[in-house]
Amino acid sequence: MKIFYYFFLPAFFSYVLMNNFLRWDGAIEKENYKNRRIKTAGGIVIVLSVLLISLTSLLWSYQDETLIIIISVACMGFVGFLDDIFGNSRAKGFKGHFKLLLKGDISTGVLKAFTGLATSAAIAFTNKNTSFFQLATDTFLIAFAINSLNILDLRPGRACKFFLFSMIMIAIYDILKGHENLYYHFIPIITSTIVFFYYDLKEYVMMGDTGSNVLGICFGLSMVWILPMEYKMIIAVFLFCLNLAAEKSSLSKIIQRFKLLRLIDNIGRRP
Repeated sequence: MKIFYYFFLPAFFSYVLMNNFLRWDGAIEKENYKNRRIKTAGGIVIVLSVLLISLTSLLWSYQDETLIIIISVACMGFVGFLDDIFGNSRAKGFKGHFKLLLKGDISTGVLKAFTGLATSAAIAFTNKNTSFFQLATDTFLIAFAINSLNILDLRPGRACKFFLFSMIMIAIYDILKGHENLYYHFIPIITSTIVFFYYDLKEYVMMGDTGSNVLGICFGLSMVWILPMEYKMIIAVFLFCLNLAAEKSSLSKIIQRFKLLRLIDNIGRRP
């Protein structure tokens, strides 16, 4: 019953919502990297599917983890949607948005960054029996995860590939270690992302920050709840380096330099 509810229902809702989203006349279109006009903010399908499943699951079994996921997905989905609809290209990266902020210009990117950091800190501080060092590690791990999925979502399917691979590895670790099976909480977003993956790869729709923000915070949450401290520290450093590299150079150019990464990046993509 749990597998049916957490796996098949999100898949069904995501499929139905996506096919309706593609027919909505009012959806905003943007040019992708090939200058094709494509509907953006398609990640709203993932947001709605996860919220629907998580909210209804509270009716028969209240769990703190479910409530945290609901709040996190709602917060990051909202600011991501604002950025997709009202954002502009005047600033790129942390440095660009920070310069605008110094001029008194609060961009949607700044709102997204502060909301992401505040949400990350709030999640970390829900674990009261921990040290300051672990609180800081958890906060920055989630924040780096959010931005990492944002910068990965520059080519069709790239963010989905990274997210799905990472979440499956974390789920396997959780099962093998015999933990509290916390990965169950993330099955709805994994399932919704699998459905969305096809439409993203084929360039029918862009995920946008609406979706990548939500994938990022769920990725961060899964690591904070499931992985031991030493793994979290290693991944936090890796994600920090990924974010730093994206500030200095184009992530797409970096991927193109390595044959294996280039091969993985191109799998399933339209020519």
